[in-house]
Amino acid sequence: MKKVIDLDQPVHNYKVLMSELLGYYITIPAASPEEAQAYANDTKMRKNYVKSEIMVVETTPVSAELIVKEDAVQDEG
Repeated sequence: MKKVIDLDQPVHNYKVLMSELLGYYITIPAASPEEAQAYANDTKMRKNYVKSEIMVVETTPVSAELIVKEDAVQDEG
């Protein structure tokens, strides 16, 4: 979905710090989903399982800074 930029206001460039939360699957033999999650939460048990299908779970902006012309010149050089 594209957003419309209001050109009645001055437009500036910003550096936006993005955060990504990674997740992965582990295979755990258990009698129920709750039991599997309990085993997965046990740090002593967790080290015995192999991580698979590592993927981004969530991406979110953390902060934004105005890029001033002096910064832009330094970034290019």
